[in-house]
Amino acid sequence: MRWRRQPEEKSGNDARRFNEIMALADHAARTGDPATIDRVVSLLRQVEDPHHPRWTGVLFLVSSALQKRFEVSGDVRALDGAIAARRQVVAVTPRDHPDWAEYATGLGLALKERFETMGDMAALEEEIASYRHALAATPLDHPRVTGLLTNLGETLCLQFERTGDVAALEEAITVNRDAVQRTPPDHPDQVTPLYNLAFALDERFKRTGDMPSLREAIDACRQIVTATSPNHPRWEGRLANLNGALCIWMERGGDAAGVDEAIGVFRNAVRATPRDHPDRVSLLSLLGVTLLKYYERGDDVKIMNGAIAACREVVTATPPGHPERALRLSELGTIIYACFKHGHDPEVLDQAIVAYRDVMAAATSDDPLRGRTLSLLGLALMDRYPYGGDLSILDQAIVAYRDAIAAIQPEDPDRTEVLSNLGVALEDRYKRGGEVALLDEAIALHREVLAATPPAHPKQARRLSDLGVALQGKFERDADVALIRETIAVHRDAVDGTPAGNPDRAQRLSNLGAALCAWFRHDGNLSILEKAITVLQDAVAATPLGHPDRPLFSSNLGGALCELFQRTGNVSMLEKGIAAFREAVAATPPDHPRRSMFLSNLSVALGQAARRK
Repeated sequence: MRWRRQPEEKSGNDARRFNEIMALADHAARTGDPATIDRVVSLLRQVEDPHHPRWTGVLFLVSSALQKRFEVSGDVRALDGAIAARRQVVAVTPRDHPDWAEYATGLGLALKERFETMGDMAALEEEIASYRHALAATPLDHPRVTGLLTNLGETLCLQFERTGDVAALEEAITVNRDAVQRTPPDHPDQVTPLYNLAFALDERFKRTGDMPSLREAIDACRQIVTATSPNHPRWEGRLANLNGALCIWMERGGDAAGVDEAIGVFRNAVRATPRDHPDRVSLLSLLGVTLLKYYERGDDVKIMNGAIAACREVVTATPPGHPERALRLSELGTIIYACFKHGHDPEVLDQAIVAYRDVMAAATSDDPLRGRTLSLLGLALMDRYPYGGDLSILDQAIVAYRDAIAAIQPEDPDRTEVLSNLGVALEDRYKRGGEVALLDEAIALHREVLAATPPAHPKQARRLSDLGVALQGKFERDADVALIRETIAVHRDAVDGTPAGNPDRAQRLSNLGAALCAWFRHDGNLSILEKAITVLQDAVAATPLGHPDRPLFSSNLGGALCELFQRTGNVSMLEKGIAAFREAVAATPPDHPRRSMFLSNLSVALGQAARRK
């Protein structure tokens, strides 16, 4: 919109008309009344005089009225009129005028409305330029500077979001830091630049993995939460942001400094929230998840108990029939199961299994949570099976996996993993019952899973290893040389796909060694057994002392060494085998189901040594 002079309406009473226009414009800016705005525009056209000392002030008021009309009606033409008026005000006002920075800021705010409404990138760029001009025209000690920095910082964040411009992101961090530093810690206006700073730092971390940026983002989120009343409508969301940043920090191995303080924020939030407050449940859930992540860092039983207690209270506060009950039970089960993974206490695992069964009882038939929960239940049951070897638990795991596959859509990427887990469970069931159909189904499932797994997939090596174990079981039954050759090739691929230092490499080496031993027993070639021993020694060497799998790997090595002694009469092999068996026995608790096997192996080897004497 351009404001053009109407010569026929010139009047000598500009002062009276300006007073009338100012009063009407002020009313229009407050109410957005269309008739009043039209009247103001008509009057202003009659007295247009850019050189009049009150002209720019009146025109700016008119622009505010037009912007108010847009806010009330959504009429973009009114917004464009406001922008045009403000551009004219900025253009005709000298830059050294005390109100020029305010006019430039007003133009920026109107352009912000246009960008948010229309997605107009040109408006966003002009908005940024307006704030920069306003800052340049404002003394650094002026109270308006902080607000200008906040506006500019927020707009730069938007520019980065839309364009990916890294320079905009870095400037956003600098500008928002400046705004935060200029605002007193207890001032409510500090929250906006803190939020923008946390966002920008988090985006930098996502791009670069820079941990100091993430740490600074956590500090900003913590300050935001501290400055937010529990009654604020965004209280829960701000706690969730802090929780998310903390979880990533701990997952990436960040130090514990500051984490305790942030957890204290969650605890204080829970304490400050009445038991009947609707947000208390969400706060407890966030506290439980955060404590779980912290527990995974150090196995502190008190932290674990705190996480479980928080989630139990969440479940207790969620009555049967509540739409969130199944989800909250699932969170409880997941936290308890994660605690088992770190402490390996079967009683803790039993609690997780109960929680997952409760999820299934609470979930509706079409709840997408069913498939995921059935899969987790299968995993938990498979972990429970070795503690006592109860065959019914293994059967329940197989049923859970089959039900999970039926509940998960074929195109869901999680379905492949459930198929893989079912294959492993079927192998274990075959070993207990000898039903060949189960082994054949397991092999078919593993082949299907591998066919759906891209070569660079992070789980390809594990899935190759699973297929190799199943193929070896088939070879040991059928003595088909083609099967054992495929088994060894698959295990070698699994080892090659697992880099040194990977915690799974030792298991895959042990599997390869076992396959080579099986081939030796069929072929009788000593060079195959010697290769097996080398691989099994590598498996033991790659497993730290105290690792729960090391006794089994040592026992497997001891068996291969004793076989070599039986074929060659080399006593040193027998002695090494006895040493390996002794290590396996010494490292195995008295109540462990494998201890009797390790003792038996040691007894046989010692008997061979005694007969030699």
